[in-house]
Amino acid sequence: MSTDKKLEDRAEQIVHTWFHRYRRGSLRFFILHLLLYQHSDNKSFHGYKLAKAIHRETHGDWSPKTASIYPILKELVKDGVIEHIPDSETSSDDSSRNPKQYCLTPFGIIVARKIEDHRKNMTQRFISRTGEAPHPPPPMFRLPKAELLEILEQSDVTHLKEFKRHLLTIQNHNQKLLDMIDKLLKEKEKN
Repeated sequence: MSTDKKLEDRAEQIVHTWFHRYRRGSLRFFILHLLLYQHSDNKSFHGYKLAKAIHRETHGDWSPKTASIYPILKELVKDGVIEHIPDSETSSDDSSRNPKQYCLTPFGIIVARKIEDHRKNMTQRFISRTGEAPHPPPPMFRLPKAELLEILEQSDVTHLKEFKRHLLTIQNHNQKLLDMIDKLLKEKEKN
């Protein structure tokens, strides 16, 4: 086996291990995310349905075991984030065959939304620092057009080039977003 192939295989093993650890640590957030976005549809989940939903939403990349999910559900119930709901199909004499259904509590909705906000903000800050998205525009770009024009007219060539570069970066980023939105719209309109 060549050295390149050995390095490739070893890298694959490390990445697999790291993603396994990441997924295991993130399972709580996946569960809350699913419950939050199903909340508007008044849907509930039991552990097996959550495992299947995660498998589906990750396009088959991850199939968590229910043995990993149920302890988290128990903890979330204890914390008041989720609750058991009566299942219309569950008969009182045979509850062992129908697993408990879970949904977010009003407090849980707040917690899940805060987690989503923190995740989005953290991702945006990270991406903006790594150059994948433009930094927020300088305060000067938020000025009324007349004031901005006056400042630009008084700026030297270096500053004008920097302003232009920044605007082109924003334009390029916005074009990428518009292209993604167009693609999503086409896909959704087909369905």
